[in-house]
Amino acid sequence: MSSIAEQVRKKKEQIKEKEHSQLVSEKEISESSLSELEKDKVRKAKLQKLKELEAELVQIEQKKEARVVDQDIPLADLEEKLASHIKSATKGEIVLRESDDEAAIRSELESIKQEMAKEKAVQVKTHYEKLVELHNWIEETQYEFMYAMPHPKKAKRDFESWREEWSQVLLDYARVGTLHIIFPKRLLTEKPFNKFINRKKSVLELCEALVEKDLAKWIGNKKKKDQLRIYWKSLEEWTAVVEQWAYDNAIFDVIMIPDIRKSKQEFALLPVEDLKVIFRKLEKMNKATMIELENNQFGIKFKLI
Repeated sequence: MSSIAEQVRKKKEQIKEKEHSQLVSEKEISESSLSELEKDKVRKAKLQKLKELEAELVQIEQKKEARVVDQDIPLADLEEKLASHIKSATKGEIVLRESDDEAAIRSELESIKQEMAKEKAVQVKTHYEKLVELHNWIEETQYEFMYAMPHPKKAKRDFESWREEWSQVLLDYARVGTLHIIFPKRLLTEKPFNKFINRKKSVLELCEALVEKDLAKWIGNKKKKDQLRIYWKSLEEWTAVVEQWAYDNAIFDVIMIPDIRKSKQEFALLPVEDLKVIFRKLEKMNKATMIELENNQFGIKFKLI
């Protein structure tokens, strides 16, 4: 009997354990299902939120294209707003995989970034491109004959006309490049002068034309004619420019040559000798006082009253 009773007891315990196991399993399944439902609900909420963000960005883009936006939204504010919305939608969770909508928003945001960057980008033209704007004929095929210098005696009128046109090109070449000293040898490899049939002779002829007009002078070794000081502004004009610069910037302190070099103005790279002449002119006009130090250093103190 005891043996049978023991077997019955064990059987009941097995049944209870099985029932308990089933209950636990059902509870786990129920909790698991509930968890999946909650997760799915959260994912759908995130998706909906991201869709709203995408629609918001599209509206901003449409308003921008239609130019009905009264005030541009700073990109930094837009990014901050987007980050705030995403954090709210994800409850601060780290999203390991971007949803398609989030990727679309990021793509749209990048598109806006690029467009704004293009609008702010300043297109920098080369010296040659600026020169072509002033003398577009230097690139036109019908004027290719201009790269051959006419004979000074056999075709005197053509030569003088050629010389006049090209000397102006050389003057403007220095102007657009903010060059005060040019080296004829370097011009032989620079556009448009490198297209001359007889480059060396043609370039020297143009330099001499500017010298004859008092728009340039040979410096350094004058026999070699390897450096040309070119005056696309006269020293009188530069004097007025420097004075106006001091007035506009309310410069009361003593200005030395290094300060002039750092000014990023057109006169910043003027030869030292020319700056000294300009300072002397300003002093003579009672607009400034010349300051001379040891080792040939000098500066100027403006009188702005």
